[in-house]
Amino acid sequence: TSTGTGAVGAARLADLSHVRLRARDGAVTEESVPTLAQVLDLVRPTQAALLLEIKVDPARRPYPGIEEKTLALVKAQGLRERTVVMAFEPDTLRRVRALDGSIRTTMLVSRSRVERERAPAPTIVRWAAEVGATSLGVDHRVVDAPLVAAARQAGLRLATWTVNTEPDIRRVLDLGVDIVISDQPDLAMRLAGRTPRMP
Repeated sequence: TSTGTGAVGAARLADLSHVRLRARDGAVTEESVPTLAQVLDLVRPTQAALLLEIKVDPARRPYPGIEEKTLALVKAQGLRERTVVMAFEPDTLRRVRALDGSIRTTMLVSRSRVERERAPAPTIVRWAAEVGATSLGVDHRVVDAPLVAAARQAGLRLATWTVNTEPDIRRVLDLGVDIVISDQPDLAMRLAGRTPRMP
């Protein structure tokens, strides 16, 4: 995905400034790795909403203070109402909600977790409800009618990722998910009958 090597968390910002992103075909572009502040600068003058995922390090440990720093940047740009904070780790979402109890949050759930725990739809939804998330985000291969129904019953919005092919996008749209996360946004919006909004 870029010309860099190694873990991003181990690099200094100055090191990352020399890294360039790669296009889908692997070609090196002139695009550098943006900071969150730079991304927020781009989003602020638009009407776009922001799905902001907070990650942990390779050992699954939280980066110290990342939740506080992230929320401070979002609020400083006036983007709190347009931001949904997402995470796979329940403790991350608990920390976010302790800092801001009304910001929207999404509990992300992987296919591997669902399969490992043999979790039926009500259990998957309960994972999100237990951390006070306002929505549930799942691997698109997990989405089925019972999960959509369980999320609706719990009052949770349902997001799905990463949906890139036309058959998969049509399937999740037909099931009634609320948010489709895709590397092919133009295709997803066309199939949803929506026109992309430009800044």
